[in-house]
Amino acid sequence: MIDYQKDIDNFIKVVAKDNNIDLTTFYKNLESLTIGLKTDDLFNMGYDNLNNQIFFNDEETYYNSINHELFHVASNKIVGEVIYSGFYQWDKNTKTVIGLGLNEGYTELLQNRYFSKYHGYPIQKIYIEQLEQIIDPITIKKAYFSSNLSLIINELKKYAEKDEIIKFITGLDIYTVTINRNQKEKPYSYQEIQSALTYCSCFLIDVYIKKMILERPKDIVDKVLTYFGNFDKRFRFTNYPEINIAVPLEKGFEILEAYGFKRK
Repeated sequence: MIDYQKDIDNFIKVVAKDNNIDLTTFYKNLESLTIGLKTDDLFNMGYDNLNNQIFFNDEETYYNSINHELFHVASNKIVGEVIYSGFYQWDKNTKTVIGLGLNEGYTELLQNRYFSKYHGYPIQKIYIEQLEQIIDPITIKKAYFSSNLSLIINELKKYAEKDEIIKFITGLDIYTVTINRNQKEKPYSYQEIQSALTYCSCFLIDVYIKKMILERPKDIVDKVLTYFGNFDKRFRFTNYPEINIAVPLEKGFEILEAYGFKRK
């Protein structure tokens, strides 16, 4: 039999050590949180933001993912008709969603860092790790636990236009909502998600270069080339074509040349 309270207590014990994490929302949600076995055709485990419920299909999945879901509990609140959960926002009336990809990536990154567990979301995690090189990681953490996606958007507005930022966030959403569905239900084509992720990579590289130019480090070229290399990765998932998050070579040269870097 699973001891839910033991896992909750351990979560609090570990996470509360970080002075940059505010668990006020977690304690409030804990008062009505339910956890239980529930067969779901789409997810083996998840957090129902609307009903404040963690569900799982089997015990193995539970033990691998419980801390991931508790981080969702710690960052979830409902204001009027809108659910705010970390970087995720869902309007119950219009059914509009934004920030799902960023949210899952950062939630998984937290589970990795605090509990050394791995659940998934490898591509989303990479984008969050690269975002941490642009926005102060403490600011990102505070934005997550205060369910404040606007803080992330405002930080990025130092280097990019709002419509470009929204396209980056929704591009990661396009990938996330597609890869989590079975083959018959995929809302976007392979070409659409590949194009979205290529944009996401180009966006972050462009923003990173702007940040480096403003900061003027002595090793700016090395930093920029290293940052490019962080996206040189390919992924293959079950029943899905290979996904490449690297920037196409010619596009990479165009970005560099736009900021005064010369081809050799």
